[in-house]
Amino acid sequence: CVASNSHGKGRGQLTLTGTAGLAVFDSPPLGAEKDMYNISWSVNSHAAITEYRLFYRQQPHHHHGHHQESYNSTKMGYRNDWNSVVLPGAGVTNMQLPIPPPYPGVTRQRMWYTIKSLHASTTYEARVQARNQHGWNKLSPIFHFTTRSIG
Repeated sequence: CVASNSHGKGRGQLTLTGTAGLAVFDSPPLGAEKDMYNISWSVNSHAAITEYRLFYRQQPHHHHGHHQESYNSTKMGYRNDWNSVVLPGAGVTNMQLPIPPPYPGVTRQRMWYTIKSLHASTTYEARVQARNQHGWNKLSPIFHFTTRSIG
């Protein structure tokens, strides 16, 4: 597209998509329990979210603030692969189709999940993805959380 005014002329490209925005985690980084964690997030979407994919894993011991996702080592004493959970969104009621248009505008849709069977005093990484009738959004940035210590 091209625009011009008294200050000059400009050219740009615009891509429209109906997928949801990136999810944002809003749970505290330190959990209240030693073996479970209540993780919560929200996402902006014009259409109802029909499904979420939550990924989590123990933070790799070599982590230095960057996202190495292909590092593979069984000697480090942790599981490197991501655990995943598929969760229904609010746009699915009794296995019916998502809410049809027109949509009321962008809405912030919230979700939570309790991750169980975790280790005490351990840091984990999580990412989440949301799907509406237009498809899956991009994976969220990595969120770090830590379980409480024993005692």
